[in-house]
Amino acid sequence: FKKTIQAHLFDDLSLEDLAHLTSLSLSSFKRKFKEVFDNSPAAYIKSKRLEKACELLKRSDLRIGDVCFDCGFNNLDNFSKSFKKAYGLSPSEYRNASSA
Repeated sequence: FKKTIQAHLFDDLSLEDLAHLTSLSLSSFKRKFKEVFDNSPAAYIKSKRLEKACELLKRSDLRIGDVCFDCGFNNLDNFSKSFKKAYGLSPSEYRNASSA
């Protein structure tokens, strides 16, 4: 279960797709996910994607849009809002602060 989730964290898959990959119904998948990761699937996946975005912003010269899509987000606006909510800075502000 954990290996399947980790292997597909950054893929653009729905929860239904992830449930199917683990051979569980959606409700069983959500219950099992909560047991294993002590978090909801959506919150856990978003936090892991944002952590990866931080690393890419610090260590690469990729454009913000490329970081967004490489981390599994499919909407730049949503990515920027989620990033700012989690870290208090926009992705470009975070990059600038990290390189200073």
